[in-house]
Amino acid sequence: MFAQVSELRNRFQFFLRERYFGKLKLRRGLPRVNSEETPEDRFYRLVISKALGLISSRDFAAVWDVGCRNWSYAKALALEFPNATLHGIELDGGRRYWNLYRRQDAALAQVAQLRTLGKNAKCTFLDFKKIDSTFGHVSDRTLFCFFFPFVSPRPCARWGLPIGFADYASLLSHTRDLARDACILSIHQGEWEAELAEKAYRHSNMEMIPFTISPEEYRGLWPSNYPIYGFVTSRLR
Repeated sequence: MFAQVSELRNRFQFFLRERYFGKLKLRRGLPRVNSEETPEDRFYRLVISKALGLISSRDFAAVWDVGCRNWSYAKALALEFPNATLHGIELDGGRRYWNLYRRQDAALAQVAQLRTLGKNAKCTFLDFKKIDSTFGHVSDRTLFCFFFPFVSPRPCARWGLPIGFADYASLLSHTRDLARDACILSIHQGEWEAELAEKAYRHSNMEMIPFTISPEEYRGLWPSNYPIYGFVTSRLR
């Protein structure tokens, strides 16, 4: 009963953010962005470096970061993929912080900084599954990143989202529809999440290469004591 009430509340609150309150801009301009490389940036650079060491594809023309949140680590993507167009995707951009800025304001501030450095970057605030090829050409030189995607209902509900957004297999299926020969990189926290993600890959008939990053490797860079489990595909099947 409690789970049902929580789901109804999350659906209602997400509806309000998406349709009404998330559209209200309560502060002028964009929040400040840290121009220095942060521990979070170094964590994501470690993840990317580990993953790309397992596949032959490195020269990506575009990198799509699905579920980029406020894109606080966008600088890491720019450094690791200097020649690629960056495209952040976030479905809950209307979520608001205590300082009245929205999550999308923070993400757009990151985009603005990257553009001042000559980087081709943009952010779209929409459910990834509603995005089609009209949003930009997707080729076999595209990398889709899923950093800590929801793979089960409970974490999704805790973040205040309807549990329908915890269907990772459907995200993989939509990715395949967008670009059958693109690459995918995903990371997951803890063994149980990795097992669910692996089932989603197998359900989608995708060949993936697993990798693990121990807490000792990222100590001081990321607030977790669990191993990070990742998967990278060199080609969609």
